[in-house]
Amino acid sequence: MYNLSLSQQFLMFAVNKQGKISSLDTRTWVCCVTSAVIDLHLNDCVSISDEKRPTVSTTAELPSTLHHLLPIYQRISEKGPISSTSLSNST
Repeated sequence: MYNLSLSQQFLMFAVNKQGKISSLDTRTWVCCVTSAVIDLHLNDCVSISDEKRPTVSTTAELPSTLHHLLPIYQRISEKGPISSTSLSNST
């Protein structure tokens, strides 16, 4: 049995019987991105600023256990501190 990350668990419940998420269901996509950022934050890979408009920035390398989050980690890393709004609009 595998220990799944928060984002993996959320994705399992978010997909339909065909294994897909509707592209029109923006709430689900935003929750997928949010769960990925939470996973990264819980593993000290990113920091979230405590401001009126929070930003996310990388703080450490991505561990192999979170390799499935490489695309969002790379986006945060390449763009520098990125606003939470920009992350959810990138889906």
